[in-house]
Amino acid sequence: MDSCKKTESNRQISVCAEDKLYVFFTPSIANVGGGQLYVNAKASWLEKNGWIVKIFYIAKGNIVLDGLKKYENGYLNALEFRFSSFSLKERESVLEQMLGDRINYDKIVVESYSYETALWGELLARKCKGKHICYLINEQHLPMTKSIKSFLNFKLQQNLLFGITPTNIPSILPDANPETTFLRAEGCSQFSAPDIDDNRMEKLPEDGFTILSIGRLEKPYMRNLADEICFFSSHLEVPVNYVMVGDTPDKDVKDSLMAILDKEPNLRVFFWGYTFPVPKRLYQRADVFVGCAGSAHSAYKERVPSITIDANDYQGIGILGETTENRLYRNSKEPCMPVSELLFNVYNTRVERRLRRQTLKPIVEEVDFSRHLAIIEAEFDNEYYPVETVKNKIWFDILYNSIKLIGGRSFLYKMKSLKQMFFPSR
Repeated sequence: MDSCKKTESNRQISVCAEDKLYVFFTPSIANVGGGQLYVNAKASWLEKNGWIVKIFYIAKGNIVLDGLKKYENGYLNALEFRFSSFSLKERESVLEQMLGDRINYDKIVVESYSYETALWGELLARKCKGKHICYLINEQHLPMTKSIKSFLNFKLQQNLLFGITPTNIPSILPDANPETTFLRAEGCSQFSAPDIDDNRMEKLPEDGFTILSIGRLEKPYMRNLADEICFFSSHLEVPVNYVMVGDTPDKDVKDSLMAILDKEPNLRVFFWGYTFPVPKRLYQRADVFVGCAGSAHSAYKERVPSITIDANDYQGIGILGETTENRLYRNSKEPCMPVSELLFNVYNTRVERRLRRQTLKPIVEEVDFSRHLAIIEAEFDNEYYPVETVKNKIWFDILYNSIKLIGGRSFLYKMKSLKQMFFPSR
C-alpha cells in the first residue's frame, strides 16, 4: 500500500498513499516564542509531505504566526489539569474530543512537550496504536515524582525521549546519552531577518549604546537581566537604549520589570512587545544582544554580538561565537560571569566590532528535519507505559477531589479562571 518513494533530500518526503496523522500537544500557539516557531515550521513541513496535522494547546491568546491560525480550535481545557486527576471515564471522554469521529489512520505519531501532556500523548498513542515522541522543549524542568521518572525512563529505553540541548535529558536522567537525546528544534532560528519597514525604528535614538533582548518577559532570568542592565547603564557616560522585544500575559511581571528599569536615569527603555518577524534594521541598530536559546542564535546570525545567559543560574555564559558556543547552559569549564561584565566587554570594543560587522554578511541556515524524519520512521516496539499507574501526591488529590465535590469539573474550570484572573501564572 505504501507507494512512497524516499528521496535523498533531508527536507522532503514524497507524498505517500498512506493516511497519516500527526498530533502535537503544546503549551500555546499564541504570541511568538521558540516553541511556536518550531511547531509552526514542523507542522508546515508535515503537511507538505502528506500528513494530517492536529495541534492541541493549553493557553489561549493572540495567534501571531499565520501558519498556526488554522489550529485555533485545538484549545483543550482538559490539558490545564493534571492527567492523574481524571477518572478512566473522563480520560476516555477527552480522547473522544481529540479524535472526533475518526480514529483509524495508516500511521499516527504523537509529539508532547511536558510531563503532563506526555501522559496524554502516551494514552492517545496507545488507543490509536501509534508512536509517541516525548520532546521536553522547556528550558527548565519541574521536579519529578517517582512515577513520572519511571515513565520517562521507559520512553528513554524506547529511544523516544528528547530534549532541546545535549544536557537537557541527562540533567533529569543521568544515564541518558547527551548526543542521542538531543533533538534540535528546527525552525526556531533558521529564518533570516527581513528587510521591512517598522515605524518604531524612527523612535529609536541613534546616539548612545543599544541593547536588544527578545523573549517572554516571564522567563526567570529577566529580573536579574534588568538589574544587570541598570548596573551597566549607571556606569556609562553615554545613554543606554534598551529595546525589549517580547511580552507576558502577567501584568505583575511586566510592571515589576519596568519598575526596576525606570529607576535608572541613564537608561532609555523601548518596549516593542511581541514582534514577528523582527526587522533587520533593529538587529543592525543593536550594539549587543542579551538572551538565550534560539533568540540568541538569531541575533548572532545577524552578526550582533550576542551575550548568552544560563537558564539555571541566570548569569552570563559568554559571547556567542567568541568565548562560548553555548546558548542555554554553560559547560563545566565555563565560569559564571555577571551579564554586566560581558556588557562592558562589548562596550569597550564597540568601535572595532562595528567596523568588523560591516565586512560580514548574515549567516543563512536552512530548516533540516532529517533527524525528525528518522525518529518518525524508526522501528517501534508498540509497547506503551501503563499511565494509569502515575499518581498525584496524596495531598493534591484530597484538595482536588474536595473542590470537585462542591460543583464538579465545571466548577474547577471556574476556580481556575478566577485564580488566573487574580493570581496570573508565571
